[in-house]
Amino acid sequence: MGIVMLIKLYVARILLEALGIDDYGVWNILASFVISFQFISAPIVVSTQRFLNYDMGQGGHKLNRIFNLSFELILSVSILLILGFETVGKWFIENKLNFEPGMMPTVAVLYQLTIFSLVFQLIQKPFESTVIAHERMSFYAYITLFEAFFLLGITILLKSDISENKLIWYGSLNMLLYALEFSGYWVYCRLKFQCCRLKLVWDKALAKEIGVFSGWNLFGGLSSMTANQGINVLLNIFFGVAVNAAFGISNQVKGAITMLIINLQKAFDPQIVKNYSIGNMERMHKLTVSIISLSYLLALIVVFPLCLNIDFILSEWLGNEIPAWTNWFCILTLLQMLFVALGGPIDTAVFATGKIKSYQLWLSGEIFLNIIFVYIFFRLSYGPVWAFVVKLLVEGIITATRFIFLRRVGLSLSTSIRRIIIPLFSVSIVACGLCYAIITLLSIHNGWLNFICTVFLFVLIVAISGWYLLLDRSLKDKIYHKLAPIFTGKS
Repeated sequence: MGIVMLIKLYVARILLEALGIDDYGVWNILASFVISFQFISAPIVVSTQRFLNYDMGQGGHKLNRIFNLSFELILSVSILLILGFETVGKWFIENKLNFEPGMMPTVAVLYQLTIFSLVFQLIQKPFESTVIAHERMSFYAYITLFEAFFLLGITILLKSDISENKLIWYGSLNMLLYALEFSGYWVYCRLKFQCCRLKLVWDKALAKEIGVFSGWNLFGGLSSMTANQGINVLLNIFFGVAVNAAFGISNQVKGAITMLIINLQKAFDPQIVKNYSIGNMERMHKLTVSIISLSYLLALIVVFPLCLNIDFILSEWLGNEIPAWTNWFCILTLLQMLFVALGGPIDTAVFATGKIKSYQLWLSGEIFLNIIFVYIFFRLSYGPVWAFVVKLLVEGIITATRFIFLRRVGLSLSTSIRRIIIPLFSVSIVACGLCYAIITLLSIHNGWLNFICTVFLFVLIVAISGWYLLLDRSLKDKIYHKLAPIFTGKS
């Protein structure tokens, strides 16, 4: 998945070069406006995976009904979205967003292409959830690699003189990619899983249970979409498409790191839910604590070297065409990712209980603070960077709330502070402080050498400090007994 992250970051550079800052900004604001409505699929994906995993722990008697009800739900949502996009959405694009008058014919075509792209992504989700619920992560990895290389291919093609209107070509090829992905998931699931046989199913009790669970998740997804896409729209209204280009680049960074973290967490999510369903709380607690810590350390190892070398990385990545504010947008987004890394496993643990109403109400209310405070700052003539300052601070509040709710699965706040927060904070302070001091003293002037030294030194310090500050005696003994034969030559 590290390869996929690097490919997607490289794709962003080629795309920026091929389209230019203004066209890249148009693509970002328009495509993200439509694709951001994928938030509607996220609750159904989470509920599908949760109910499938829970039923597997109970014997797997309802798998086909769960899958088909989820597919029917996502298909209904897709139809409603198309109606909304072709009415309210079209009016908003034409009357409220800030585009050059000559771009409107291109915008109209690109808008339709992104709608179809979204529909393919939506109807794919129940199949994707089934693959993850059955822990077939190899197929998921192959599809992810296919997507990354396909995007790389079409972006390189875009640099040639394929057409005067590269935006429409890029939108068309993106739609083709998502159609192929859906076809791949559909064929694989039909061949491998009996529960994926499509048929009309109605189970009132189960539909209500899935609907209520998805509904509260939808509320959370709506608030997240508002925080991200709403800020993008405000940046467009107050500062124009050039700032949208910088926002799009920071989103590329966020997306790449999010993919790295989520793919790690997805491998453990089914086990967390299954252990809860059979009542093995001790095992569930160990898994939850371990994956929270591992996710954070993975994010930290990526985030710190990038923040310390952000200007060099951006210049090597994007060349000379770097939109204003990009470095600060990226730094604050990277810091936000440290909080995000902590949240995924907590969501999985809380969702396993099926009781998420108050959880989503609290988180959603806090997420909505983003759009409120960003609008206030922009009206008071503060610069665009304050949008990311607000997002970082709000994400910290959200993470604290998540830890409080872990008590629902038997992990009290005091336990979380003792076993997770204090050890991870200690490792962060020691590793970041020592690495920064040593790199400053070395004063390496070559950009690549400085970045490589930062990475290797930081990984080494994180490993050593993690050994002493994060791991308990039993885990150290397990690691020692695993590694001892390798170095001693004894079996």
